[in-house]
Amino acid sequence: MRAAALALLFLGPLGAQEIAIQQVTEPFAPLRTQADALKHAKDWEGLADLMERQDPKTRGQFLFTWLEALSKAGRTDRALEICNAALPQLKAAKQTPEANAVQYVRSKLLSGAGRHEEALASFLELADQGDLAALSLACNEAVALGAWGDLMDLGSRVAQHNPGLGKSLRGDALAKLLRFPEAEALLEEAVKLPGHTAMAWSNLACCRVERKAYTEAVAAADQALALEPGLLEALYNRGRARFGLQQYAEGRADLAAALATGKADAALTENLKTNIALADRYLAHQARPAAKGRTKQKT
Repeated sequence: MRAAALALLFLGPLGAQEIAIQQVTEPFAPLRTQADALKHAKDWEGLADLMERQDPKTRGQFLFTWLEALSKAGRTDRALEICNAALPQLKAAKQTPEANAVQYVRSKLLSGAGRHEEALASFLELADQGDLAALSLACNEAVALGAWGDLMDLGSRVAQHNPGLGKSLRGDALAKLLRFPEAEALLEEAVKLPGHTAMAWSNLACCRVERKAYTEAVAAADQALALEPGLLEALYNRGRARFGLQQYAEGRADLAAALATGKADAALTENLKTNIALADRYLAHQARPAAKGRTKQKT
């Protein structure tokens, strides 16, 4: 941050804070050295406490160090209070780069706290100013919310800059909405373009499973896993396709690998365990006649 920085002046209890913007020119070399040492040691609690003890002018000079320390010390609520207090004053002072940086921090904090709807709105405000990274992160929030209609709209915006990625996102949303024929057609286009995602291949595999094109589904899942080894959805879809091909041992292995990622939600975890158990029973049943045949031959 530049030498002429912000000073934060908190008046009254937290939640009724005001921030005074003023020019600060005093040197802060000793404090900066101390802060750098705490950062190097990853002592985020110590750094957060150090920043909290400073006067408002000094904390303003170290605003982003302060926010980083609070965030990494797990003091999310306090960091959000600082962001929410700082943003209106920064915008009023037309300190646009600083305001956008604080809003980005705020958006990430909201996302990390599971407040995805607020995070989506916050990232979109930055995206509306042309921030493509924020647009991409807004897509992640839409996925976290299961807001597939929003993802469709966001995919259209992304496609203006990156057609492969944009079509991937729109195809993913269509697949989640169970509009499989539309999704497959769009994903077929997406995977031919630069910027497409491993998830596009995985959802293409899902669409192909739905129309029982199991060999093609395995091929699509293979492409997804080549791009992103261990991708949960691709392992699951390949496992489903292999079951459709009656390749039960291979399908079971895929489902077990999907379960082993530890990324499945409760419903999918139960689905995986159920299908793995079914495969185990089938494979055990198939093995019994062979074992009996070998016993008769010995007799």
